[in-house]
Amino acid sequence: MHATYLFFMSTIVAALSCKQRRPTYLLIMTTNLVGWYQGVINTIGICFLVLFTSINYIYLNLRLNKLVKILLRIIIYAFILAAALHCLPGFSNILVINEIKLSTLSIPVSMYVNFDQPMVILMVYCMSDLYFLEKKII
Repeated sequence: MHATYLFFMSTIVAALSCKQRRPTYLLIMTTNLVGWYQGVINTIGICFLVLFTSINYIYLNLRLNKLVKILLRIIIYAFILAAALHCLPGFSNILVINEIKLSTLSIPVSMYVNFDQPMVILMVYCMSDLYFLEKKII
């Protein structure tokens, strides 16, 4: 297993359990750099993630016109949809299972470990106020 996915799993655990955001941001950057070094993500993919993060930051933290907010929300949704459909260039997902037949009459099944989908959703989660440990449960 690539070190990228080990970093990625630790980043997800840290994001779900850490109250402070700065260590999570550092882990996300480290995970992306390790992924870039190991060929899971290339420079174009990193540029798309930086663009997505910038748009998300502007949407969540700046006071903007209502029309601009709506346009930014549509762009964020388009990024998430593009990641879900694997339309973002720059990501090389690793093949885990290659055309295995589960039974004699079944068609061959292949499975990949995705990097683009969970990274985009993790960035949305970390930048928004969705931290469950910060909120007081009454």
